[in-house]
Amino acid sequence: MYLEQSITLLGHNGAGKTTLIHYLLGFYTHLSNHPFLSHFESFIQTLSGQKVAYAPEKSLLTSTLSAKDYFNLYKKSSDAEIQNYLKSFHLSIHPKESIKKYSKGMQQRLQLALAFYSDPEVLFLDEPTSGLDPFGTQDIEKLIKQKNEDLHIVLSTHSLLFAYELQNEIWIMKEGKLVYRGHPDSYESLCEIFDATRPKKVL
Repeated sequence: MYLEQSITLLGHNGAGKTTLIHYLLGFYTHLSNHPFLSHFESFIQTLSGQKVAYAPEKSLLTSTLSAKDYFNLYKKSSDAEIQNYLKSFHLSIHPKESIKKYSKGMQQRLQLALAFYSDPEVLFLDEPTSGLDPFGTQDIEKLIKQKNEDLHIVLSTHSLLFAYELQNEIWIMKEGKLVYRGHPDSYESLCEIFDATRPKKVL
């Protein structure tokens, strides 16, 4: 089944947002491999035939490599081409500089830049602004809003305002179950819906 729309995942820590993303990416081959996933059997989307990319919450980049090393995995590009592309993600770095010199926020932005660079049809973003300061968060949210018009995005976030501003279908998860799926008509309405899903124990 073709993924027909972008989805924003909301929920408390441990609600199952990352687990669902991992299933959609093929990390779990059977629903029985994780107790959360059986609740999504009736509507889980398969991505067969679509080009996907993924930017995880925590950096998986190898610190001894450089941005150029990663970009060359896709295609050979000059330092100037890479540098110009990175600037659009607010990364003013030399492409050959070792990633071990990057801050956490810089690594997050590089992961996001690499995900977009692969020109995917569906982009999975797990907490893309995690670890960023307010300025970095603002920059990345702006970029995602722009790209949201050109491809399908499955994104998890803890920001209710960002989730509402994206105007994608919102899925709210609670303890591994989907408890809301829809388009709230206002930010205030989303806050009320989300508050009603508060778990007994917040992790």
